Amino acid sequence: MRNAGKNAVTIDCAVDNSGKSLRGGLFDYVLLNPPYVVTTSEELQDSQKNQDLSASWSGGDRGTELLFTTLLPRVLELLTSSGCLYLIAIRENLLEEIREFLQKREYSMKIVIERKAGREYLYLLKVAYCSNQ
Repeated sequence: MRNAGKNAVTIDCAVDNSGKSLRGGLFDYVLLNPPYVVTTSEELQDSQKNQDLSASWSGGDRGTELLFTTLLPRVLELLTSSGCLYLIAIRENLLEEIREFLQKREYSMKIVIERKAGREYLYLLKVAYCSNQ
């Protein structure tokens, strides 16, 4: 909020668990840094049940299990018809699987930037409804 104020930009921020308390079709932009670390499905389930620190990074199978089952379906509903999603992913998340998941829902994905950060190779992905490209 301070950064927005310094740049004379008005924003509304919401912190929510998977958009559960938010009405769909409200957001022009959604920024998502999901739990993306490759773990076992059991570790993902335990982290979600316990809501401990591991819930912030445990992504399950290929690091995309939570992304595909919960996060992406809900986040895409939150976007306005011209909105876009910016999503963080790592190399192990298999970007082609993410792209295929989105294409089946008529969304496109492009890599905005990529870089190595410590042991991880990170991507910033832009997702938008295909008619808005």
